[in-house]
Amino acid sequence: MVELDSYMISAFENNDVERRFVSDCNEVIHFKFVRCQKDIESSISFKPEMSHQIFGKPEKIFGYNDLNIKLYYTAGWLRTYINVSYKERIDPSVIGLPADNVMEILSKFLDHDYFENIDFFVNTIKEEPAFKPYGNLINSVTINDKISSKVYEIYHLHLSNTNMKHFKNYYQRLQRFLIWYIDGASYVDIEDDRWNYFIMYEKYLNESNEKAYAVVAFGTVYEYYAYPDNIRPRISQLLVLPPFQKQGLAIHLLNSIYTFYADNKSVIDITVEDPTDNCQAIRDFVDLCRCEKLDCFSEKNLKEGFTTKIEEELRTKLKIHKKQARRLYEILLLRTINKTNEEQYKNYRIQIKNRLNAPFQKMNSTMRRMNHTFKPNEVQEANILQKPEVRFNTLKNLYDELEQHYERVLRRYENQRSTVF
Repeated sequence: MVELDSYMISAFENNDVERRFVSDCNEVIHFKFVRCQKDIESSISFKPEMSHQIFGKPEKIFGYNDLNIKLYYTAGWLRTYINVSYKERIDPSVIGLPADNVMEILSKFLDHDYFENIDFFVNTIKEEPAFKPYGNLINSVTINDKISSKVYEIYHLHLSNTNMKHFKNYYQRLQRFLIWYIDGASYVDIEDDRWNYFIMYEKYLNESNEKAYAVVAFGTVYEYYAYPDNIRPRISQLLVLPPFQKQGLAIHLLNSIYTFYADNKSVIDITVEDPTDNCQAIRDFVDLCRCEKLDCFSEKNLKEGFTTKIEEELRTKLKIHKKQARRLYEILLLRTINKTNEEQYKNYRIQIKNRLNAPFQKMNSTMRRMNHTFKPNEVQEANILQKPEVRFNTLKNLYDELEQHYERVLRRYENQRSTVF
């Protein structure tokens, strides 16, 4: 692949002659999940959100005019079709740079068999009813709307499953989607027996009225060891594939994971690894629905402040980690606050800001050590963060963002909890 830096890309894009040979990866790549031949002919497709881990940081492809990349997958088996088309390919003798070899780049990324012949790909569609989900069924969810009723099933797998050998190849295909939609995503070591897999499928009837399955979402959980003989499951990846987003499916997938571990006495608590803002919002909503009726979250107990009783009750009954327990306390307390009561609202803000300020307080002792071990310019940069006006503005921004997040979670909670749980 031609490694074009941002400066070179800009130069090409500002040149009327050459700009037509620079393509935005995220605009020219088109995905489809195919259940029948009509899906291939349909104009409906979806695009990646990012592509820098495949095509480099500028997320550009060089050397083609009117580039179009098709990546089609059968809905169940995830058999793959790739097609790369364009109107014109640049002549390397003109500027001394060849066009990117798109097929080579994609084939290395996919690292599995694929079709380049559309007829061969279409012939595999008839085999879709033979696909059966791997693992053990742990939950089934029916979602009704004005048009239809859809059934979704969640399955759990572990390295000990008898059909794990075939699943490994399947999951290699599935986890490739992480790179297109989660920044900094990495693949799991499928040979590590501490990994657990949770996959959601839509169960549907095809054109021949045969039962079939389409993969819609998946999550992975790593079971960390906790002394002396316990575990701490950590949710590492959670992705609802784009055609199935905005339907509340992530809520059901996450809740299924929680339910799976609920009665396991060796589980201390469940955490989430570096959640995105959207993932954290889903987590907050699900946890809020699970814990709203606990005695520790009665209005009377909420007003007594965040106590070890709250922390312990959420951990023992719902496997909720203490940091998440504190967030839930703050969200539910906000629900009881009358913002027109100036003193009440002020006390709430102070309580949250004191928590947010804790890392800055810890930094004070760190700064004293830095004066002896770091270079003067490094100490000076760190000192800026300790200035009262900088700290004040930082805390204010952190608080404002947090309260807005809490308000969004509460609105969703008020509007959707009865329809989801």
